[in-house]
Amino acid sequence: MRPETLYCPACRAPLAESAAQYACAPCDRAYPIIDGIPRFFSGPLKATEDMAFQAEQMFNDTLRAKAYNLGKRIVSSDYQPRNHLAEFIAAIPPGATVAELGSGNRRLTPDIVNIDLFPFPNVDIVSDVAATPLGAGSIDYLVIDAVLEHVPEPHKVVAEIFRLLKPGGEAYCLAPFVYPYHGYPHNYFNFSPDALEFLFRDFSSCAVRIARGPTSALTNLLSEYVAVALSGGSATRYTFWKGAALAPIFFLKYLDKFWSGTGPGMRIANALCARVIK
Repeated sequence: MRPETLYCPACRAPLAESAAQYACAPCDRAYPIIDGIPRFFSGPLKATEDMAFQAEQMFNDTLRAKAYNLGKRIVSSDYQPRNHLAEFIAAIPPGATVAELGSGNRRLTPDIVNIDLFPFPNVDIVSDVAATPLGAGSIDYLVIDAVLEHVPEPHKVVAEIFRLLKPGGEAYCLAPFVYPYHGYPHNYFNFSPDALEFLFRDFSSCAVRIARGPTSALTNLLSEYVAVALSGGSATRYTFWKGAALAPIFFLKYLDKFWSGTGPGMRIANALCARVIK
């Protein structure tokens, strides 16, 4: 699903829709519609092994991806004692306008507007998340989950979130803190509590909590060390050794149940989440 009116990401003028494209008269730009999805981003992206492997996982269309995704369900280091995203989604009232920036190939709710750099089947608009074709003040609730680390200028994405939200609108943001490199297509930053509070400083409220705790960070880093050391740069060997290293220690992640959502554990948390209000 996408809004009836879209705006030029360059000049913010309303766009005229035809069967093949969205056109902007003031700045003479045209944005194609391909397979029913408007494309507002077509810039080149440097292909990486990490990027290709992540795409495999999202589509789950290779034996390697199937093995990795199945293994994650059994021996993953990820553990959230409290599912902050599910709570955020559950609290959204009927009829609210909701968007996810960097959605990937999932759809959190039937009516959500999914925006991503890549044209996955569940994406409604292909766009740079720092310059979307949505109108200012058009969104009630917004999700940006594990995306800020992948953009070179996260402050611009946060400014876009501020622009999109209505006054009083809310956003949920998850970002890694003590977490290994994961390029999709690149990995520019990890975020401390101070960093998230600084990025969202213009919002009226910003509450940062642990999403995945210190033990998730520890088990992830230990298994990552083994996988990187023994993989020789091969994603297939990495998948095998990551699972093999996690198998005897992954259950330790449940110790995170004993860490509070704030406090000392935030110093070495695997990932943090921020719930902000404009």
